[in-house]
Amino acid sequence: MIIGFMYIILYLNYLTIGYTIIDYLVFITKRFECLLAILGLILITIAIFKKGD
Repeated sequence: MIIGFMYIILYLNYLTIGYTIIDYLVFITKRFECLLAILGLILITIAIFKKGD
């Protein structure tokens, strides 16, 4: 998850070279390492809220 969010932050630099917010969002949804951030967030949420026996 940390690696994914790191790449999302690094890719924010594309906004300074003329990408729009929509272009940026489309770009990061196509990158595998950015999808790892979402997957990691889902796994952490499940681990926090899962009731243990």
